[in-house]
Amino acid sequence: MESSRNIKSAVQRFAVKMIMYLLFIISIIALIACDDKSDDSSKAYIPTGIDNCWVYSDTSRVGDKLTIDEDTIRVTGNEWIAGRMWWYLSGSSFAMGTLCGNYCIDIDTIFVIDTGENGKYMRVEFIPADDTPKKYSFVRQGDIGVHRTVQILPGRISTPAGIFTNCVIYSSDLDTIVIKPGVGIIYRHYVDNNRNISQKAVLVDCAIVGDN
Repeated sequence: MESSRNIKSAVQRFAVKMIMYLLFIISIIALIACDDKSDDSSKAYIPTGIDNCWVYSDTSRVGDKLTIDEDTIRVTGNEWIAGRMWWYLSGSSFAMGTLCGNYCIDIDTIFVIDTGENGKYMRVEFIPADDTPKKYSFVRQGDIGVHRTVQILPGRISTPAGIFTNCVIYSSDLDTIVIKPGVGIIYRHYVDNNRNISQKAVLVDCAIVGDN
């Protein structure tokens, strides 16, 4: 009887150890899926594989009203238009901004379709970073001039999706965007103190199927 109880206890301890080991392996796999500490400077800033998806925690504050949502963005298709491959996204998130809808990548520069006073037009959204900070400008929504500084971000960024290094940061007077090449946008923060508005998006999870 005592021997039977000992065997049962040993089996239970072994089962607990196996479950903990499997959970550990699963957590490592999940972290690796969105965490690559290698030099990804040659990878696309926004991976373009069909079914790539990103999940964000979006926080918005207007005055005293606070809203928190979880939004999913997915690459659903592509199409050649005027000699460029445009990629289509489903869903909406503050993180992706005007990328939600469609975007294209041409020689490492990311373009989007925006709408101004004279209708829709193509404009630059992100340019590649160099070893030194550089500034660029574009016109948003037809009449608002925006200037950004882009540079390689030293150190690492921690999000619920993983820990990222070799990131690229885009900063302007109002917002900050952090991109991990090969993964996409992992963080965005916008503050307009004049209108008492703030928005923040943090990458919670992602599945990068490929980069076509």
